[in-house]
Amino acid sequence: MLKGKDLKRGIVSKIHENFKEKVLNSEAMQDFKESYFFVYFESFERESYSNSNDYVEYGVVIQYQKADKNTLMEIGDRLSEVFNYSLKIDDIYLLINNNAWSIEENSLFFTFDLGFYVDKKRNEIDYKLMKSLAVKLEGGN
Repeated sequence: MLKGKDLKRGIVSKIHENFKEKVLNSEAMQDFKESYFFVYFESFERESYSNSNDYVEYGVVIQYQKADKNTLMEIGDRLSEVFNYSLKIDDIYLLINNNAWSIEENSLFFTFDLGFYVDKKRNEIDYKLMKSLAVKLEGGN
């Protein structure tokens, strides 16, 4: 089953593919001179839908620091394009919901929910349900 560290690795990889700024591993550093990203989870939910499947959802926050408000707005718009509909991690498409961003002082907070189904009996991702979801997201039947 995918764990939080796997999800964070996939999110950081996607940021590296689309942005030149660094992604820090630890909490926001006040003395860091350049603009940077920081990724963390603000929530976790596991909801049972049947005797065999759960739906797992992580609340993701991507924080961007050290830029003027116009740059923060541009980064927020780019993040909303990059993290839209689904995210592929380890050949699995995970559903992205509720992507939004806000600016507080000189920081951008981009948030979204990242969800997937887990097969309770095998404690792994239910690939059949996720494949069906990926087909629907890609415009198939």
